[in-house]
Amino acid sequence: MNRLDEQVGFQIRLHRALKGVRQVDLASEIGLKMEQLAAIEDGRWRAGASNLFQIGKVLRVPVSSFFAGSERV
Repeated sequence: MNRLDEQVGFQIRLHRALKGVRQVDLASEIGLKMEQLAAIEDGRWRAGASNLFQIGKVLRVPVSSFFAGSERV
């Protein structure tokens, strides 16, 4: 686990919460188990490009938004 993975996971969780999307629903939409998405959001599992793309698509946010604040990492 590294700080960038934690930051990306935090941003995913933030955008998901702001959109009112439950973790289990987002996981299902992108073809992951809820535990896998939880690990991404906690920064314990690195999200690949395809996962980031799918998450952005479902949440209707640009992938770059997941890297907000990463310049401070």
